[in-house]
Amino acid sequence: MLTPNYNIGILGHVDSGKTTLAKALSQTASTACFDKNPQSKERGITLDLGFSSFTIPYPAHLGTNHEFLLITLVDCPGHASLLKTVIGGAHIIDQMILVVDIMKGIQTQTAECLIIGELTCEKLLVVLNKTDLIPNDKREEKIAKVRKKILLTLSKTKFKDAQIVSCSAAEKEGVENLISIISNSVTIGPRDSSGEFVFAVDHCFAVKGQGTVLTGTCLSGSIGINDTVKISNTKLEKKIKTIQVFRKSVEKLHQGDRAGLCVAQFDPKLLERGLVYTGSVVKTVYAVVIDLNKVAYYKGNITSKMKYHVSIGHETVLSTITFFKREVQSSESHFNMNDHYLHQDTFTEEDKIFALLQFEHPVLCVKDSMVIISRLDMDINTPACRLAFYGKLRHTFTSPDFSSEELPNLKIYKYKEREGQAERMNDEYTVIGKDLFKKETDIDLFSHLKVQLSTGETGKIEGSFGQSGKFKVYIQEGLQEGTKLLLASKKKKGKESACSPNHDSSPAMEEQAAASPDELYSEITKNYQQFRESVDQFNKSTTKCKDAISRSAAKTNQDLIIMYKPLPEPDQVKLANCDIKNLHANLDRRTGYLKGYVCIEYEQYSEAQAAVEQMNNEDFLGQALKVDWAFVRPGKKSSAKRKERRRGRSPSPDSD
Repeated sequence: MLTPNYNIGILGHVDSGKTTLAKALSQTASTACFDKNPQSKERGITLDLGFSSFTIPYPAHLGTNHEFLLITLVDCPGHASLLKTVIGGAHIIDQMILVVDIMKGIQTQTAECLIIGELTCEKLLVVLNKTDLIPNDKREEKIAKVRKKILLTLSKTKFKDAQIVSCSAAEKEGVENLISIISNSVTIGPRDSSGEFVFAVDHCFAVKGQGTVLTGTCLSGSIGINDTVKISNTKLEKKIKTIQVFRKSVEKLHQGDRAGLCVAQFDPKLLERGLVYTGSVVKTVYAVVIDLNKVAYYKGNITSKMKYHVSIGHETVLSTITFFKREVQSSESHFNMNDHYLHQDTFTEEDKIFALLQFEHPVLCVKDSMVIISRLDMDINTPACRLAFYGKLRHTFTSPDFSSEELPNLKIYKYKEREGQAERMNDEYTVIGKDLFKKETDIDLFSHLKVQLSTGETGKIEGSFGQSGKFKVYIQEGLQEGTKLLLASKKKKGKESACSPNHDSSPAMEEQAAASPDELYSEITKNYQQFRESVDQFNKSTTKCKDAISRSAAKTNQDLIIMYKPLPEPDQVKLANCDIKNLHANLDRRTGYLKGYVCIEYEQYSEAQAAVEQMNNEDFLGQALKVDWAFVRPGKKSSAKRKERRRGRSPSPDSD
């Protein structure tokens, strides 16, 4: 019967004694362990993952099904620049040993390794190494002091009940006690050998006369000799010749086992790290959706469209991140492509957040893989945490053209606002609006978008109205009475009556007509400042009107001033004299409501009439305006007129 395997990762800050501890514990070394890499020997630090093992009697608290338990040690680098290698090694471990240099305590990479341990495993054992550097008479005091600080740090993590052991790996002091504690702390989770076989390869090398050996850890399923497997990053399928577990040949490999698979006629240069698998469980993905969790110690900026380093297994790729969430938070936490989601510009911890990760190049991954997101481009000499987020895969995009084929199915929307004007009421459920779209805009693209009136009603854009950029808004609940009053059109009969030559002036009109032009103009001057803002805003939106006015030559000695004012009742129209009624008839074709006043000054009466007609015909007046009053103000006489008067001639009819 195959001896079960238990993977323990050894992590910690650089030069804390991790590799020395692995040597002190190990009975069998693999081909890649204890810094056998020439560059590691040259630099004096661990640069790659190292694997070794030792065997202990099968712990009694696990049962009596086996005689021995194989402990595989995964020695991870500690240098800050090799964090992605540490992440790759951490995803295959069952338990973590955090090595702390007792002379230095917790350092930057110690803290990052602790965070990685929280994300990838359930059990932690802290080893205070290098106790031999402390004088005997001060050793216990120093150990107690460092232990207290570490317990305080662990109290903020899920490892608050973790054991802390002191030893000297170099002198092998306390190693036997450490092995005993490891034996008592082992907890083997369920091993499922029924699924598809997935094998995480961490080293690949050729053995003369044998073939190519792929060493790694079985993540799921099982495999046996003569079975055919697929090799990632290639389209090759190879048959397994032999299987070895730390130099012992076995017939079959199960989930959780560390082994070497030997295949024939495969160039080891084609694969450094990757996956070996059966079936279709492994997919090549170009983007993924994950449920997102923030690392509490990360303090960097967090906004959508930023680039982060994403680690899935042994592979790390640069990707662009987009945050989104459910518009209405509910107990339903799983991602569903059929649901609608609200785009988030920044990450917020109050709500359940998902993230879309778009990779710069495709990666291989399996369902429900752990994803760790970091900022590896940050300065390694600063004490800031580089680990930002983590989560589980919830959806994958597997098409090379996913942005056009698959991504449109992800329903993420933004709230965007634009302000326009309600021009008039078409019926009690429909409003005609303008100033949201240009004339050439395809309004059908905005059909069914939400619209809210300033009076409170909400509706949806129903479609275009005419060819000038206007649109129809459907108010499902109907317009309020107050809104109807503001937007209601005058009945045709009412307009004809008001504009009829036989119409009797009301007392209010007669009173207004009795006022002299100078008195009215004085009132305008008095209140002009409060009109100024409305005038400027109106002029900006009536460029054609201004052009028409500027083209009119100042040949007369009169200015026409028209004052528009919102009126509660259409019949409260006051006119200065009958000559303005024709102008009023043109203006009154539009109805509506405008806050404030609008004042337009003309120097030539006939040109003013033409300009107003043009504005009405081409719809430049915008919201309907009612004439409050209009009058003729004596203006400056031209030099020609003055000369004529001096000669005793009367002015021409056009000048009155």
